[in-house]
Amino acid sequence: DGAAIEEDEVRFDVVDLFSDVVKWLEYDVLTTDFGPDFSVLVPNVSFLSDDITEGLTFGSIASLSSALYADLLYRYTDYGDPRAKLASSTRSAKARIERYVSKSITGAAVFGVYEGASGPLSNWFTEVL
Repeated sequence: DGAAIEEDEVRFDVVDLFSDVVKWLEYDVLTTDFGPDFSVLVPNVSFLSDDITEGLTFGSIASLSSALYADLLYRYTDYGDPRAKLASSTRSAKARIERYVSKSITGAAVFGVYEGASGPLSNWFTEVL
């Protein structure tokens, strides 16, 4: 039925790893370089803190960028899982846009939660220790 994955089908995907590392590094660069001026660049959303808004915005950008890099590597190099390479090269324009929008929204959510939780958790750990 295709639902079960054979043990020999599970592979390490260097492109996927590269994409994840690029996403976190790019997020760090964006927050370091543009974070101090962020409130000037983007209007404040009244019900969200600046940190969360920054996480949402920069997380979205970093996730979109890493998805683009991954697709480029799958399509134009010999690296990566052959199934992912095939999916990347046969994806329609509509499916490609849907994928990028989905990655962007997911990245915004992950980094928004990360920024929103890091301050309170840091304070809590400081109080506990």
